[in-house]
Amino acid sequence: MNGVVSDLKIALRALSKRPVLTTVVVATLALGLGINTAIFSVVESVLLSPLPYDKPHQLVRVWGANSSANLDEFFVAPIDYEAIEREASALDVLAAYYPTEMSISDFDGTPRRVKGAVVTGNFFELLGMPVVAGRGLVSADAQGMDGGMAVVISHSLWASWFGESPVADLRIRGPGGMSMTVVGIAPASFALPENVEMWVPFLNIGTVASEDRWLNVVGRLRPGASIETAQAELGGIMASMAALDPERAAGWTVRLGQLHDVITGDVAQGTWILFAAAGLVLIVAIANVGNLLLARAEERSQEFAVRLALGAGRLRVARLMILENVVLVLGGAAIAVFVSINGVSTLRAIAPPSVARLNEIGVDGSTLLFVGALTVVTALTLGLLPVRRMRRLDLQSSLRNGRNDSNDSAEGARARRVLVGLQIALSLVLATGAVLLVQSFASLRQTEAGFRPEGLLSVEFNNFQTPLEEIETFYSQLVNEVRTIPGVTGAAATSMLPFSKELDYPGRFWVVGHLIPDAGNENRAYFRQISPGMLGVFETAIIRGRAFTEFDGPDAPGVVMINEAAASRYWPGGDPVGERLEGVSGRFGPLGEVMRDDVEIVGVVGDIRYESMRQRAAPAIYFPLSQAPFRRMTVVVRSEQSEADVIRDLTAIVESFGSEITAGEVVELRRLEGQAMAADRFSMWLVIAFGVVALVLALVGAYGAVAYVVAQNRRQTGIRLALGATPRSIVAGTLKLGLQPIIGGALVGATLVAVSLPAVSSLLFEISVSAGYLVFATVTVALFIVTGFAMFIPAIRGAKMSPAEVLSMD
Repeated sequence: MNGVVSDLKIALRALSKRPVLTTVVVATLALGLGINTAIFSVVESVLLSPLPYDKPHQLVRVWGANSSANLDEFFVAPIDYEAIEREASALDVLAAYYPTEMSISDFDGTPRRVKGAVVTGNFFELLGMPVVAGRGLVSADAQGMDGGMAVVISHSLWASWFGESPVADLRIRGPGGMSMTVVGIAPASFALPENVEMWVPFLNIGTVASEDRWLNVVGRLRPGASIETAQAELGGIMASMAALDPERAAGWTVRLGQLHDVITGDVAQGTWILFAAAGLVLIVAIANVGNLLLARAEERSQEFAVRLALGAGRLRVARLMILENVVLVLGGAAIAVFVSINGVSTLRAIAPPSVARLNEIGVDGSTLLFVGALTVVTALTLGLLPVRRMRRLDLQSSLRNGRNDSNDSAEGARARRVLVGLQIALSLVLATGAVLLVQSFASLRQTEAGFRPEGLLSVEFNNFQTPLEEIETFYSQLVNEVRTIPGVTGAAATSMLPFSKELDYPGRFWVVGHLIPDAGNENRAYFRQISPGMLGVFETAIIRGRAFTEFDGPDAPGVVMINEAAASRYWPGGDPVGERLEGVSGRFGPLGEVMRDDVEIVGVVGDIRYESMRQRAAPAIYFPLSQAPFRRMTVVVRSEQSEADVIRDLTAIVESFGSEITAGEVVELRRLEGQAMAADRFSMWLVIAFGVVALVLALVGAYGAVAYVVAQNRRQTGIRLALGATPRSIVAGTLKLGLQPIIGGALVGATLVAVSLPAVSSLLFEISVSAGYLVFATVTVALFIVTGFAMFIPAIRGAKMSPAEVLSMD
């Protein structure tokens, strides 16, 4: 033990004598380890950790599915939900929820708009997550309370609005002045649905639009039951429902998925790819450090030889070198923890809100274990270098010349070339990925959304107080009031805002005079309601026919418009204007209904991307609001004046409704468009950062390798110059030697790119795999030019040496 302590002191002294080298090595390792630790914290929190609920492996998501309609993850009708709850034996508990917004106020009249969820009474029982204070909702709450309703609020709402007052003292006024009694506080990690601040019980789930599909359903498997077993049983239940009511349920079944996989599915592949990219950065960093340590060991050959000559054993000298490397790695790991903590904070700040479980990301025990494991692996990897060095050290040569002239010197040179080549290969992979993501994001930015978001503001309204037949009048008056705001050049209402991630409804229809498709193979399109002037506000083109007018009222003949996607799918090469559709009537859950069964297509409009910029527009049918009243509408405003002034006046109109009508915040559509591309932007910038770090390390490694060769071959260079060699030939020879590992690295990099491109193609937008090879070739040429300049500096320095000075120094 005393020997180890003594060697540790010697190692610390040796490192302190080379502060620049020590600082560079520690900083390089800290950067590589820190980046990996930060990204691992995301992987561990988002993908690897179980959901913070009781027995989370038993939790499943239940979707409605219709393969003929290309619907794999749709909503469930209350009537189907009740049948599954009643008959399914593979599920212990089944619960449902419906996200919405609510206008609430405290009893002093202070208003607040919150994101809420209407849930079945067994919702909290199913998840099995204890509340912070009070209790969760129970089935009896669905019957209501004397004079009001029981609700559970989020921890953030409790802290920000009520100052964490005792639950018994909390009262809220809800829509219509309804009294709400807070019975419990959800924990901060409770996030189903995402970002919800209040959970209220369904009071009439069995009576509101029971045949329409609008419920989100989750379940808990019975102990011992598998998803496959439950899937088969629920499929049989849905088949029975279809037999009883083929017109409504033919072609419909259900699909189950692990709740964890459902929540993390959208970000899983991208997160793993980022983790792999961070791993490449660490390998480049280790290779860079290995190259530096190899060069340093070569320089210390005489020192080691002297120690061996004075009686120190080879293992003792190797242990000394290992301790030096361990100290360097531990120093890098210690700093890496701080780097990762700050990195995680930065990631949480810049990550798009769509990243699942974002609030759970942090540096915890698992993350520290991971950085510990990385530290051990790094230390072992770097520790192999001194062991090999001691085994092959030529004692006599090192004592005589101050260097090792044995075969080990050539082997060390080969090792350094391999490390440089490895850095180049991995850097090319990262740089190619970064350039491809930049090109992909540029293509995404240039994609037409189908409307002009600049100058557009929106406010969502939920009106459950006005009778459905008067909804159109309410929104018409509201739009007219908004149009009086100074600077507003247009206003209208729509049931679906692009990129809003709101509930969307595809409906079935058939064309009059055409064969009616078989049940389960119906024509389908998304049904959307708009008020007259909506397309003008969006600045969306009318391709053929006309737009809606004020004359398309509730008593006028039924009319619709369709988008280009619907026209090209159902009327390829034809003109749908004037065609009549049937079967389009029906309810949209508790929100509204289409009042016409027979309608005429009066116009074809340009496609609007509603889901994301990546997804092409799906077939859509637009209804005039007067003929398809809808309770939840978004008023869209176009203004040529200061948005701040318009937002102020819009906010005043919103607040004038009090709690009678639920209204959301004023949202700029430019912000929604930006959020639709946020995940792509996030991945792009991270990979760019990783690529830059790797390239810098690779360039430093290439420069250092050439500089070391020049220093080590100083005597040979001096002799060659004395014998008549020209500086040009010296430079050419040095560059040739330096370019060899770069050429090898480029070949290895080409292989890695060919293997990895298919895996990352899903992250790219309108970028073909073949384009990746062109990008790789371009990046490789650029890297050759840059590294050539980097190596040119030490090569020139070596060629300018004076032969006399070099030979006299020897």
